Amino acid sequence: MNTDEKLLELAERLLKKTQNGSLIWERTAAFNVFQSAFPNSTIKIAEYQSTEPEEGPEYGLSIYNEHGNQIENTTDHTLSKMSHGRSFAVFSALYREARRRALGVDEAVDDLLGQLGDE
Repeated sequence: MNTDEKLLELAERLLKKTQNGSLIWERTAAFNVFQSAFPNSTIKIAEYQSTEPEEGPEYGLSIYNEHGNQIENTTDHTLSKMSHGRSFAVFSALYREARRRALGVDEAVDDLLGQLGDE
């Protein structure tokens, strides 16, 4: 398995762990970047506007070592050919889930539903 294939596999595993609630995501200083810390590294997922006006957003995944140095970075666009377009679905879903977890969206929606009561 080459590095690009490993990075896609990493993103898929992060997505699964995020969806089942076993991975904690946090805000960063940037509004479009969220991070999850591990004992020896940190993962960041980001959303960027494409340089092509007719295209939608692009998603980036970065790995930082224990010293805070970025050691790897890739985008869904970079992995697109190798993954036959699957990378966009994985990275965009990971970004949405990480964002929701970091911002507490589920809790906010539950609170609002509780305040509104039953119909």
